Amino acid sequence: MINFQQPPWMFVWLVPAILAASAAILFIMAEVGGWRRLAKTYACCEKIDGTTWWMQSGSMGGSTGYGLSLNITANDQGLRIAVVPLVVFFGLFHPPLFIPWEEIQAVRSQMFFYQYVTLVFQAHPDIPFAISNCLAEKIQAATGQRWLEEA
Repeated sequence: MINFQQPPWMFVWLVPAILAASAAILFIMAEVGGWRRLAKTYACCEKIDGTTWWMQSGSMGGSTGYGLSLNITANDQGLRIAVVPLVVFFGLFHPPLFIPWEEIQAVRSQMFFYQYVTLVFQAHPDIPFAISNCLAEKIQAATGQRWLEEA
């Protein structure tokens, strides 16, 4: 008969290994997607007054998806993008961002049947941030901003 019991020392290194691998993946996401570069220009620590949409999805840099892990807050001065605080590790490499409206250009786009809006930030036009068309329209309605352009 085969004994499938693991030696107790295995769990001593297993948990730290999983945590280290998770942190490495989040670092790579922040680096490849461009969040870390955006944070050098747009990092903010405090919450802002405004309308918040919880657990939203977005894509940064065209390659890094944040499914249901973003809180988006908008007011008359700009847009705050932050990861959901429940995802503790995200905070390590994903500080909240605040982008003033004058630095945002929004363009409607479509891929097959999916409509979305690409936000291009003036200081980093090479790091697009895509959100759903529905969310973009809610942001526009809540703030009175006229920033959506047709593709």
